[in-house]
Amino acid sequence: MVNMASIMWKHESGKKFRQDICPRKDYLSKMFYTSTYICPYCGNGTWLYKANVGDRVMVGTPEGLHTLKSTFLCNECHSLFSAVSGKRLSEGDYYVLTNREDVDLVVDAINEHGISEAELMFMSRFNLI
Repeated sequence: MVNMASIMWKHESGKKFRQDICPRKDYLSKMFYTSTYICPYCGNGTWLYKANVGDRVMVGTPEGLHTLKSTFLCNECHSLFSAVSGKRLSEGDYYVLTNREDVDLVVDAINEHGISEAELMFMSRFNLI
């Protein structure tokens, strides 16, 4: 597990994440692929890219340590979002990271230690997660 507790995420609630049908499957990197969520920050209808992290990356939050399960990146405003444990982004209760340097560090960690879509499908099929 990668411990990135020194990178502090903000806890926010209230902004709703709009969902829509994704027009295509697009990959930003090996780990990040297009999700159905649209960024609530930049307001220009930008699709968020999703990465499945499992329990491999841990970050700091005002409530303490938070294990990233899945993370969403806006490639326009460079904000990184993760739902509060047990919630969905669409519920509007999430952690956000907006500092570009910190976002780049977390994205690098996810690209190195995350779970690819193929791994996730394999693990789900054989009940390994």
